[in-house]
Amino acid sequence: MSYTIKVASFEGPLELLLNLIEERKFSINTVALAEVTQGYFEYLTYLEKEVREDKTTYEQLSAFLVVASTLVLIKSKSLLPGFQLSGEEEEGIADLTARLEIYKQIRDVAGHIEQRLYKRTPLFTREPFEGVHVQFLPPDVFSVDMLPQIMKNLLVSIPSKALMPKKQIKEVISIEKKIKELENRIREGLVKSFSEFVGHSTKRTDIIVSFLALLELIRLGIIVVEQRNHFSDIMLRKSD
Repeated sequence: MSYTIKVASFEGPLELLLNLIEERKFSINTVALAEVTQGYFEYLTYLEKEVREDKTTYEQLSAFLVVASTLVLIKSKSLLPGFQLSGEEEEGIADLTARLEIYKQIRDVAGHIEQRLYKRTPLFTREPFEGVHVQFLPPDVFSVDMLPQIMKNLLVSIPSKALMPKKQIKEVISIEKKIKELENRIREGLVKSFSEFVGHSTKRTDIIVSFLALLELIRLGIIVVEQRNHFSDIMLRKSD
């Protein structure tokens, strides 16, 4: 890997994405996000190992997985002609791009402030309201007997702590594993069509990753496919 990961330098998934984009000298757009998806998933695999070794938390990993799901959509759209996204998915992609832009601006400004801080420019301050004596001016209608009720009203107005329900993190499907699985099953003659490879899975993510693995094996010239009619099953065989 040309990109060196330093865990301590990352505060979240946006920091990682921004570093991957800037390292490749890309501008922030969907094309850049599609290009850096592989690097992001390599770091995500590393982060999963950290969780298993109790060096990080599931809450931290879940933040990275939320961004990863959007990157899967962006990568799928760039690889599959005619791949249609729902309105909600399009909004999610636009939101991620906008958040990256804002995050970059904040980080750039923070770096500038840090430089100014280390220069230790002399600051001259004065006591606020110098010469003004602090006084307590209660309302016209007020008595000591009113204080208990005022405190009760104040305590009632404090919002209660909301407990968020725990979410179980789903396993991220590896494209590399799918590619090896499909290649081995075709060579052993275990599958002859795409539907056989997918099996009874109805999960959208499983089908998408399986299809991406199929496209990669076609690109490498390892398998040959044939589809006789629109929307008919895709027949697979090992290339000669």
